[in-house]
Amino acid sequence: MSGKKSGSKKNAAKKSTVKNRAAKVTEVKKNEALSATGKPEAPKKQEPKDLKQSKAVTKKEKAAKNRKASFRRFFNETKAEFHKIVWPGPNQVLRNTIVVLVMIVVIGAIIWILDAGSSALLNTFLRRYS
Repeated sequence: MSGKKSGSKKNAAKKSTVKNRAAKVTEVKKNEALSATGKPEAPKKQEPKDLKQSKAVTKKEKAAKNRKASFRRFFNETKAEFHKIVWPGPNQVLRNTIVVLVMIVVIGAIIWILDAGSSALLNTFLRRYS
């Protein structure tokens, strides 16, 4: 019998320490909320179903507004990025155009030389073995 009583005392002691810890945690949370906002948090009340449904509707409306705001923000940020672009001047465009045209001619000549050489080699091979 004495074992049961001491066990129940231990359980009671455990329960009281758990309650004390829970009370300390809630007190710390309240203090954090108070220090963060400067106002004490009001305890949450249970709401009726109608109020919950109306809140669900307002959440949907808020989500729609957030989507519209995100589109606006996207286009505003895109516009801001376009303003950051540094466009080349006319002289730079002319130089780049000349470089591109020269490279086209050089690469075209290389391809023409390779094509002419391979055609001559193939014709020589076909004449000899046909």
